[in-house]
Amino acid sequence: KPKCASNSLKHAILSASSIEDNIFIGKNNIVQCNFDYENADYRHAPLSAAVEKIKSLGKDPLKYEFVALARPPVELFNSIYYYDVATTKNKNFIFKNPEQMIKTVHYNKFIDSTYFKEGDKYNLKIFKISSSAALAKYLLQNYDLNINMPILNHNKGNRKDLILSANLERIIFDHFFTYRIAI
Repeated sequence: KPKCASNSLKHAILSASSIEDNIFIGKNNIVQCNFDYENADYRHAPLSAAVEKIKSLGKDPLKYEFVALARPPVELFNSIYYYDVATTKNKNFIFKNPEQMIKTVHYNKFIDSTYFKEGDKYNLKIFKISSSAALAKYLLQNYDLNINMPILNHNKGNRKDLILSANLERIIFDHFFTYRIAI
């Protein structure tokens, strides 16, 4: 998931494994995927794209485990906001304030109800980025993957936290609800 250390996780897993056959990791950015959020090669592709990719290989997605990282909702929102402010070259990113951002196409592709759509059908494990040690232990015990997650930079560029209304914070917590159930 974007802004949740997914690139760090990708590099950690790929450097710990010599076999990529059963590891699904998208490698392209959204521009390289022509703004197709469902493209299985998109590095932040949603669960549905991973499921379709596995099916296209003639395999059963119910036999796979999907691993994702979750970030505290308001921290995630801040990070998405500042990323999107810097990326105003496409209509999917244009907004003037946080209240407008939650209505953009780009933002809505990453809220949990869209990103993890039908996640309850699949073996989905979500770890908080603050518990990367638990993720490392889990991958070692279950897949013999000895990953080394880097120290994560939670606030690149020392950006100030946005001042959000209580109502907007409630919306954000509803949009990123998986953090409450993450390991």
